[in-house]
Amino acid sequence: MSGNRVNNASLPFLRKGGECAEYIRLFDWSNHPLGPPEGWPVTLKTSLGILLNSGFPKYLFWGDDHFCFYNDAFRPTLGFIGNYTDSLGKPGRDVWGEAWQQIENQIKTVKTKGSTIKLDGQPVPENIKAGSNEEVGTYSYSPVIDPDGMVVGVLVLCFATSAEMKVSEDLRKLNSRLLRAKEIGKLGYWSYHLDEGKLEWSDKLYELWGVDPDRFIPEFETILERVHQDDRKFFVRANDAITNRIEEINFKHRIIHDDGSVSWMHQRAEINKDSDGRVVFEGVTQDVTDSQFLNLELHEKARELERTNKELEDFAYTASHDMREPLRMISSFMDLLERKYGEKLDEKALGYIGFAKDGARRIAAMINDLLEFSRIGRVYSDQEEVDLNEIIQDVIGYTRVVIDESEGEIIVDPLPKVKGVSLSLKLLFQNLIMNALKYSREGVPPKIEIAGKKLADEWQISVIDNGIGISEEYFEEIFNLYRRLHTNEGKSGSGIGLAICKKIVEQHQGRIWVESSLGSGSTFHFTIKSS
Repeated sequence: MSGNRVNNASLPFLRKGGECAEYIRLFDWSNHPLGPPEGWPVTLKTSLGILLNSGFPKYLFWGDDHFCFYNDAFRPTLGFIGNYTDSLGKPGRDVWGEAWQQIENQIKTVKTKGSTIKLDGQPVPENIKAGSNEEVGTYSYSPVIDPDGMVVGVLVLCFATSAEMKVSEDLRKLNSRLLRAKEIGKLGYWSYHLDEGKLEWSDKLYELWGVDPDRFIPEFETILERVHQDDRKFFVRANDAITNRIEEINFKHRIIHDDGSVSWMHQRAEINKDSDGRVVFEGVTQDVTDSQFLNLELHEKARELERTNKELEDFAYTASHDMREPLRMISSFMDLLERKYGEKLDEKALGYIGFAKDGARRIAAMINDLLEFSRIGRVYSDQEEVDLNEIIQDVIGYTRVVIDESEGEIIVDPLPKVKGVSLSLKLLFQNLIMNALKYSREGVPPKIEIAGKKLADEWQISVIDNGIGISEEYFEEIFNLYRRLHTNEGKSGSGIGLAICKKIVEQHQGRIWVESSLGSGSTFHFTIKSS
């Protein structure tokens, strides 16, 4: 990657770090998605400070696009892609060629599990060899975690490799560098040597706990005294886990400061061995007070919203159910009035009766749809493997009369098995198919095609028609309750069908949208989890 030369030498994490740090200092980041280095996240600055000043080969993939950074020690292993300016800040897929698919799989595993993975005897990709006869290497992929506990990057450590890449780096030495590094974020490091019973804290960790490093001795008993009484059980379990050499520790807890204030901490640790083969627990402590209180607030708001939605659903169900009886009474009396006094009424009066009966039918349809809408999620909530081919055939059977009357045609491509609620999915397809049949062009037999496309961990299902189409300005609006765009004769309906579709799709953790233009038909897409 090329760019105008600028000066970022005033940034602390770039003051040293060799030639790779020099490239970062002089590179013009103004047009890069990360922006200028002074605005980078604290976690990225800290990670780069450690990476660039390490004498051992390390590589950093940052963010969702896996932007690339590595240090001078890693450059000899990269063959013809070792020109740092050609790789700096680029997405990994643009740098690693054919090797990227394998590397990306390791990154996804680390981000999903949030823990380190070690790969022994891995083939060195052909396009990055530096002329070595050796063809295997050993790598460690570790998560980079921000103060909110999110995995925002992956650090690759090459601690045992082929002849040109041979190093003796292990996680103990990596941790010692982390302990010596100047912490500029709410992040502290610690290590516990089981054989010696020795606990080491970084300076930042003393600061996070609000204790004087010259007076406070980090031992189990002294630490436990400052932990919130309700959370001490987590520390007892963690101590037992360390004693029993459990591989990983991960929990949150509160600490009480001398002034009575409370902070939330997130503890993560893994068991490892240092260069001498001694067992050591290496951990990181993050102050997550701000995010924890925000999460608690969001959780409470979510619960309140859930209660409100439940109340609204109950109200809609009860109200619509109770409205059906007086509506039936109105319809019955209109019929009785027409039968008993129809001969005595003039044409205008009979028209009024007709309007009343038609209005009653429309209200009845709206009530039935509202009842259907309120039932979604109240019953049949257990998801299971569902064959969409069987679902479609059932729906076509339900709507066969309407299809035949309209001389319509439905083409169904092979569809997958998905995870869902069978009855809800039938209702979803029934609404989409009936919608396509209803809004066909005059004189043009409706043609509907149903197809599926595999995405990463879900399917995209499309229902394509040749109907009258929808103007782009209404793409979002049509999924709202009672929003009807066509009120002309022959296009009857309550305007709730697509709202039902949206609710069903969202309850399957998917999304629904439409692509269309007036006079050219519509395509309704929705996503659903793979089986």
